[in-house]
Amino acid sequence: MRISRLHALALAGLLGLAGTGTASAADKACPEDLYESRAVQLAKCNGGFDDPQRLARIYSRELGLSAEAAARLAGALAASKALAEKRSQDDPAFETEIRRIESEFIFLLNQAPDDPRIADEVSWFYGEGLGGSRAPSPALLDLVARSADPVRLAARLTKHGNSRATEEILFAALAVRPEPAVLWRRAAQLAYDPPWKIAFLEEASRRIAAGEAGRPVSTAAATALAEELLAEQLGVGLVPQALAAFQSLPPAVRSRIEQGSEGEVKAEVGGLPFEGWLLDLRRQLAAAYLLTGDARAAARLMATIAPVPKTRQGRAPEARAEELAQRVLERWLHPSRKDPFNLLTGALADERLGIGKLALARLAERERYPAVAAYCLDFLVRNKSESSFEPARGVPARVRAAAEAMRGEIEKLYQSLADEESADREAARTAFGPDPAGATVARLLRAPAAVRFAERPLPDGIAPVEPPREEVEQRQQTMVAGMELPAGFGLVRAERQGDRAVAIGESQDYDPVGEVSSGAYWVLLSSDGGRTWGPPLYTGLRVNQPYVARALSRLPLLAGDHLQVEVEIAELDASKIVFPPVLLTPKRTAKGLYLDIPLDLLRKDTDGDGLTDLAEERLMTDPESRDTDGDGLEDGVDPLPNVPFRREAPSASTRALAAFLGETWNVDRAAIIEGIPAGPRVLCCAKGGVRTVDEKTLFLIADRGLFAALQPTGRVVVLTPEEAGAALQKFGPFFPQQLELFVFDRSGRRAYVIWNASWQGGQTLLEEQPDGTWKARATGGWIT
Repeated sequence: MRISRLHALALAGLLGLAGTGTASAADKACPEDLYESRAVQLAKCNGGFDDPQRLARIYSRELGLSAEAAARLAGALAASKALAEKRSQDDPAFETEIRRIESEFIFLLNQAPDDPRIADEVSWFYGEGLGGSRAPSPALLDLVARSADPVRLAARLTKHGNSRATEEILFAALAVRPEPAVLWRRAAQLAYDPPWKIAFLEEASRRIAAGEAGRPVSTAAATALAEELLAEQLGVGLVPQALAAFQSLPPAVRSRIEQGSEGEVKAEVGGLPFEGWLLDLRRQLAAAYLLTGDARAAARLMATIAPVPKTRQGRAPEARAEELAQRVLERWLHPSRKDPFNLLTGALADERLGIGKLALARLAERERYPAVAAYCLDFLVRNKSESSFEPARGVPARVRAAAEAMRGEIEKLYQSLADEESADREAARTAFGPDPAGATVARLLRAPAAVRFAERPLPDGIAPVEPPREEVEQRQQTMVAGMELPAGFGLVRAERQGDRAVAIGESQDYDPVGEVSSGAYWVLLSSDGGRTWGPPLYTGLRVNQPYVARALSRLPLLAGDHLQVEVEIAELDASKIVFPPVLLTPKRTAKGLYLDIPLDLLRKDTDGDGLTDLAEERLMTDPESRDTDGDGLEDGVDPLPNVPFRREAPSASTRALAAFLGETWNVDRAAIIEGIPAGPRVLCCAKGGVRTVDEKTLFLIADRGLFAALQPTGRVVVLTPEEAGAALQKFGPFFPQQLELFVFDRSGRRAYVIWNASWQGGQTLLEEQPDGTWKARATGGWIT
């Protein structure tokens, strides 16, 4: 519901409706804008849509419309404004009103189907306005199909936007007139799904190659269209198919591509306007030849490319990306004994998909940098388009079969890339030796979840407290009066009964979830009225999964040897998480509940290693073994509880890793917690920054062997990507910091790291200093 409302408000802004004010005293001159319909432009230049009669006069004069047509157009646009501002698209009344408005546009088009000014307004309504969010009326599609010139009408009606309605209008015309190359090209622009996009471009190329009787085909337009097809094929890695398409082009078109011609193309194809751009694809085609083993053809193309001027690191990123891409191919053509570390890691900054990333992976394999190759292949596989597109009608069986065949080829290619990535990653892992803790971690993650707490309805006569938010912290302050909470404790709720006291807080220490929530609930217990406290006890209750502890309650918190924690259900829908996680909504809600929590269960430490069983489950250590990794250090004090410690002098790689961790250890504290609204809920009473527990646990996805001689200052739990995936399935949202790449140069004195915590990430260069220490320098970063 909230998304629909925001969508409507965005459309209102696009119309220039919000804050338009009153109409000006005199009509204003209004410059044309290719990205808006003329009627919308005129309204925005003349005070908005609040005076339809005045707008009708302007439309009649400026657009040459009849008085009736001008009045209908002004009324339809004014009604769109009112609908966008006042109703959600989930409101049943919205559908009725939008169909009424649509009927006005259809009426206008039916009265003057050959008038390009009317067609432009209808195109804007379906492509950028409220009409684009649903299928167009059958009356509109029938009008297009029955028109004297369905091709030209469809070309005009699909000028604006890429909406569902635009797509259906286009295919209504193609169903009766499948010949025009320009419409098939427009279909490709509407399709975000690569198999369909390629199939449509192939059909457009076939149609333009067939030409027209008595009319020569524009070589520039044919070249631009061919390059769009080649760029799409190369972009998804279909190298043999792209080269076959390139070699089958007419000589004049192929020659222009080999010359690297660039610039805008404006032509007429089949009586319809064609606008596009010539691209320089020589570097991509050279990479394709190299990937198929034809170094001679690659060298011939590369010889025609002017050298890219060298750029300084950190300056002109696009120019630097082009320079490095060319140097990658030159290195392939001219092997050298020089270490390509700078070249390979520098080229990784280019996040474009397709042929360039694939060529970089192959070069990294040849240069014995399997970790770089694995990263490139994984990047391609992870970022493969998953867009779905299914044209409603008007697609010939030949085109549909081509799209399905293309889908099969793409799936086969990406499966082979995934298999190759696994092999490269395994080759990189072998340098670290066996992983003795792997079997134990896998067993623990397969185990069923530990016992949880009983959920009960609030007793009769006790209802949830619903004070205004501004009162919550005042009452929390009253709760802790006379207590001495730890300095950074972020309080949710507290209670004292004589000498007994309890406080509940939140922390991400065992639950790295970034901006999604504040982690999980922890409990402090006191036997002297809150002057001193025992160690924090992990509950395993994660915020919004599904419970939220209520800050205020009439239900006593302490009940003998149990806690009675009033909660509400505001369950996070993990499938809806995006970054930044704004506008999260619960998939399930309920109030009037409490959890019965035995204190003995919170304290239980079966193996006596200093970690409770609930904590061990979350840290993926064995609750029945004091020393999970068997290195002689008990889990409660082991800084690397699933990595056997090697007692040896720190190697260069260990010192480099320590420098990196020192640079990034607390990056998770920069998270701006969004979460699901539930309340009233306020974290109270922390002195300085909120630090409910020590927050010295870092979860990392990396190779465990890299950490064997490390002595970190806090706890580090190291997981493989497969183990992190299993933890996600068992515990819910889980965003550890992943070392996507940690690679050393051949000398072992420099390293490059790419890390990612889902909501933020970055790149770090590590360099050994003359005194043997390592210096970390961030070379890039991002945050949602």
